[in-house]
Amino acid sequence: MGFFPTFNRNKKSVALDVGSAAGQAAVKKLIASSDILIENFRPGMMASNGLDYVSLKADNPASFTAR
Repeated sequence: MGFFPTFNRNKKSVALDVGSAAGQAAVKKLIASSDILIENFRPGMMASNGLDYVSLKADNPASFTAR
């Protein structure tokens, strides 16, 4: 068994177009129920689509409280 299957078993993935309104809505819905977000876009990409830390914190204030 290779590296990818070993470390990603039982995980789900999805491909979304974050440049579209539908893609952004789907991302925001997923983020609202997620524990962690990892992205690897070029710097500024998430901010230009309204998916940066400040924007997401404004949409989900309870998710960004200290625990």
